[in-house]
This record gives sequence, C-alpha cells and structure tokens, in this order.
Amino acid sequence: MTQLIKFCLGIVCLFLTVPLLQAQRSKGKGQPHNYLEKTKSANEIRAIENKMERLYHTICGEFTSKRFAEAATDPVLTIEQELITVPIWTERKGEYWMYLGWFKHGQPEQPLVQLIMRLTKVNRDTFRLDQYSLPNPEAHNNYSLEWQKPHPFRDLRPKDLILPDGCYNLIVEESPFVFHQLPDDNPCEYYISESLRYFDYEGKYSPEYLFDMTRYFDKDVKFLFGYNLPAGIEFHRVDKSTPTYTPEKKPAKHR
Repeated sequence: MTQLIKFCLGIVCLFLTVPLLQAQRSKGKGQPHNYLEKTKSANEIRAIENKMERLYHTICGEFTSKRFAEAATDPVLTIEQELITVPIWTERKGEYWMYLGWFKHGQPEQPLVQLIMRLTKVNRDTFRLDQYSLPNPEAHNNYSLEWQKPHPFRDLRPKDLILPDGCYNLIVEESPFVFHQLPDDNPCEYYISESLRYFDYEGKYSPEYLFDMTRYFDKDVKFLFGYNLPAGIEFHRVDKSTPTYTPEKKPAKHR
C-alpha cells in the first residue's frame, strides 16, 4: 500500500510539474526583446562599489535629449536625439565591451555614429575608453539595429574591429558618481558626413544624466563646431523597463 501511495503521489507530481515547466519555458515567448535588459537603473548604479564596474554601467543605457531639445533655442539643438549604449560580449569575463549608437529620434535604423567601445583601467582612479569602428565603416549603417538583438555582435570578435589613430579617451572621477571623459589633442577619425570627418569626444556621466561636449573637425582636421559646456547637450537616462524602441522600429510614445 505504501508503495502504491508513493507511486500515485509521483504521478500527481509529474502531472503538476510538466505544465509548470512548459509555462516557464513559454514565458516571454513572443515578447519583444528589451535591449536595455543588461543595463542598470540609476539606483542600481549608485549601489555598485567597484569603481570600474560602476563607470561601465554609468555609460551603458539609453539617454534622450528630449527635455533639452524642448528648451533649446538653437535650431541645431532642438533636434531630439538618443544615445543607446548596450553591453556586448559579456561572456568575456573581466572585460568591459559595449556598443554605442547615436540616433535622431525615430530613426534607429540610421545611426549618425556607431562605435564599439572597450573600457580598461589605467590606475586606481583613471580609466581608458577605446573607440573602435565596425568592419566596413564605409557602409555607414552597417549592422543597423544589431543592438536590438538578445546577443548583439555575437558573430564578431575584437580582432574584427578597427581602432583608428587617436580613438581613445581617458576618464576620471570628477566627483562622487560623476565621471569626466577628457578631451584629447588627437581627434578620432570617423566618417560622419562629407564635411564631418573627425571628432574629439568629451563627456560627463552620472547615473541620471549624460552631458555631451563633442567637437567636430573637417577632413583637414580643422575645427568646425562643438558642444561645449554650458552649451553642451544634456541627455537624461531612459527607464530601462520602458525602452524607446521595439524590434518593429516604432518609437514609443513619450510619457
């Protein structure tokens, strides 16, 4: 009798377990992938003790200039833009890689700039950010929307990337939770347009905001214009649970 009871209980457990496993496996199927899934919220970033890891997650995320653009008077600055930076190659333990795309709002398939970046430590308080071009940089929208995939750039390796001369910056912690990406005297060569051929990125990162102060140069490395503070562009972090874009490439309504 005891064996029979155990057998019956086993059958009951099996009938209860199988549907549960099936439900768990099917959970999330058909749902759009959240490309911000591996990023962190501002509160999560502030709780990170390791400085390099905190910087990495401070850089990663989605940032929008919507508030800044609505208040701007310069026609150039009234254009709403987004910066989307997602972690990549996270299986490479001890390495910090990320993809950055710069877009006009509503045009995610046409990046203005896209880079692969690697963060490394120089010393306890100084970090280096190398900025690589993707293969075939002449195809300006190459790998368009790759960042929306669950495993972006999984078919690429670091050796496939291009590191143009001058495409790195040093980053220091300016104040608690604020990092300053320092400008460099050797601008990075990157084809943005026929007139914009080089840039020197300077920025400040906090868990909630990103300030962009990039300077742009022509093919002869002559300065054209730049977003210097206090006239730089201010981006605020987008809630990771409500990303702007879905795989259908439709921008979400602003709340």
